[in-house]
Amino acid sequence: MPGGWIEKFSKRAGPLLRARHFPLTVDALKSFEDIKSGLAKVSLGAIKDNVPFEVKSDASDNAIAAILSQNGRPVAFMSRTLNPCERKYTAIEKEATAIIEAVRKWSLIS
Repeated sequence: MPGGWIEKFSKRAGPLLRARHFPLTVDALKSFEDIKSGLAKVSLGAIKDNVPFEVKSDASDNAIAAILSQNGRPVAFMSRTLNPCERKYTAIEKEATAIIEAVRKWSLIS
């Protein structure tokens, strides 16, 4: 997981994101444990006031996500599915939506 990013996150999270009922299926539970383990490996313990932040974002056909990092290690995460209207956006519009959502979310943290 170089640079604090969980490789192939959307694919790895797929079974969990498709789960609609409890108890979760075996595949959904494996997906949850995989993501939980990945987050623990890349997360930074505490935010440092004197270290600059970096935002990395991504968008797919159905979702957007971003991480807030310091020194290449994540300190916060966000993601959400796109609504039906947003799913019609071009790729660049989806990427821009991810950036805007992340900046809006974390500008409130200060």
